[in-house]
Amino acid sequence: MAELARTVSQMLSLASQMRHDGATPAEVTHYLEGVLRQAWPAARVWHYLCATCDDYGLEMWQCPGDVTCGRRFPHMAHSFGKPCTCAKGRPFRPPRDDDPLDAANSRKRRGGRL
Repeated sequence: MAELARTVSQMLSLASQMRHDGATPAEVTHYLEGVLRQAWPAARVWHYLCATCDDYGLEMWQCPGDVTCGRRFPHMAHSFGKPCTCAKGRPFRPPRDDDPLDAANSRKRRGGRL
């Protein structure tokens, strides 16, 4: 990042000199854009870790108003989410006693208090 800061500082000095020498605002802007595009650190290409839930943890479904979502009473069409099987879906799944990670993180009530 220090190299980028140095480049930007030099770029602004040169842009000021360009203005002083009579360059048009469009020429200065074009110069600034070119230098920034070359100096800016390249970012990695984004990809989802889980294509099923797009890394949200919930797999989204559409219910037309029947029993698709699990409701047995009449209702309107809506969207709903089911916990994904990936790691991001863990907070949305009910804890299981046979899963050591869920058992270690659950609190048991004693005497009505946590």
